[in-house]
Amino acid sequence: MKNKFIEEVIKEAEDTQKIHPAFHSYHEGCAVIMEEMDELWDLVKLNPYKAELTQKQYKRMMRSEAKQIAAMCLRFAEELCEENENE
Repeated sequence: MKNKFIEEVIKEAEDTQKIHPAFHSYHEGCAVIMEEMDELWDLVKLNPYKAELTQKQYKRMMRSEAKQIAAMCLRFAEELCEENENE
């Protein structure tokens, strides 16, 4: 596992926290993750040659979506699933 990707995921999660408030519910968090998954799935189904993308561009786009998914999963776990001492 490459540490660079994990560092990018953490930065992505931190950057999105500055723009978007914490998830309000499990449903909202899951919906955001599913939206990011749908974007990756659309790319996976895409024929990069018809879209006139190079393999490098195509992989970069998929990596970006994977990073966004991982960042939203990280936020979901941290914002909604952390255990408090009072629980």
